[in-house]
Amino acid sequence: MENKRKPVWANDKNKINRPRIDRWYAPDDHGDLLGTIIWRGEMDSVIKGRQMTYVLRTTDGLNIAVREWARLQALRLVPNGEQVYLEFRGFEVISNGNEVRNFNVYREQEGSAA
Repeated sequence: MENKRKPVWANDKNKINRPRIDRWYAPDDHGDLLGTIIWRGEMDSVIKGRQMTYVLRTTDGLNIAVREWARLQALRLVPNGEQVYLEFRGFEVISNGNEVRNFNVYREQEGSAA
C-alpha cells in the first residue's frame, strides 16, 4: 500500500475515533463537572480493562475524559452534543462493604430554562 501523507488540515483536528483528552476526571480532586458530551466509546484501562468512557468539553475548552463508574450509567441516555452536570456527592458504602462514588447526573434538555 502506498504511504500517504496526512493532509495539513488534519494536523490540528480532533480524531473521530478518540478526541484529544486534556485530563481525566477525578471527582475526589476536581469536584463537580459541567460540560458537553462530545464523544463516547470504550477505552482500555490498565486496572479495569475496557471501560465505557465519555469526553466532555467544558466551557473553557478543555476535553475531560470521564470513566463510567456504576453511578454514572445515566450518561448512556444522553446523546452527544448535550450538556450535562455531574454533581459529585462523595462516597457511599454499598451492601458488600465497598465504597463507590455517588453522583447526581443532570442533563440540559431542549426547551429547559437556563
